[in-house]
Amino acid sequence: MLPQIIQNQIDEAKAVAAGMRDTADNCSSEQPALRARLLSGAQTIENMCGLATQLAFAAITNRDTIMNRKAS
Repeated sequence: MLPQIIQNQIDEAKAVAAGMRDTADNCSSEQPALRARLLSGAQTIENMCGLATQLAFAAITNRDTIMNRKAS
């Protein structure tokens, strides 16, 4: 489980990405560049959230490994 502060920030970022996708859906047919930019930004945020989650779990695993070695 991730620390609450990290999980909160990831959840907030995912909410922003969802909002960007909703906004992109509301773009008119005359705004394809804006729509594309919003969708690209949302995907980038979601990718970074996934990466942050993976890195946090790797850090937790590394910490646990170090602690277990010290305990042995």
